Amino acid sequence: MKKISLFFLVLISSIQLYSQKVHILSGINYFYLSGDIYSSTDTFSNNFNSSGDYGFQVGYNIEFLIKKNISLLLGQEFSQRNFKNVHIEEESIKESRFIYLSTPILLNYKITPKSTLNTGFLLDYLLHKQKLTYFDPDTLEPGLLNYDFAFNVGFRQRFKAIEVCLEWTIGFLDIISLESENPNLYKENSKSRMLKLGLAYQIE
Repeated sequence: MKKISLFFLVLISSIQLYSQKVHILSGINYFYLSGDIYSSTDTFSNNFNSSGDYGFQVGYNIEFLIKKNISLLLGQEFSQRNFKNVHIEEESIKESRFIYLSTPILLNYKITPKSTLNTGFLLDYLLHKQKLTYFDPDTLEPGLLNYDFAFNVGFRQRFKAIEVCLEWTIGFLDIISLESENPNLYKENSKSRMLKLGLAYQIE
């Protein structure tokens, strides 16, 4: 216990010593899946439609100055990401909600005194999903990965102590991977896509 407490004391001291800015983040996101769905019957294709939906995220990031116009952004975000499956024939909508913990590792480049571009990667970990959401009905194994690795690019515009943030995230991994016992009957592989709009408040 003493070792753990000492570790956090050293971590906090290091952040205070080397970090330049701390930002509190909040905003909305639009999440959807991009990939391939194969079904040997036209019934599936005709009766089902998938669409993205809006969610939200909160978190923080810490900015470490590297050079005059270049800095490193590290932090954590909690996000709720929503997704819809529409059954056209039954006129029903099934909403899926995922809660993720994200660790962004971003390189920030200042293009003007108040405008910055950033690019880097997100490490996502799935904290929660609704029961029976994306599972293999034949093996009863989960069809949804509990982690993801994504590319992130964004733009920030400063207004005094607040920055308006726009970011685009592209997942590299098939977070949805399902197939029937005979893969010629049904197979799905999908990657995540997300657009984020938010505010970052700088703590002096």
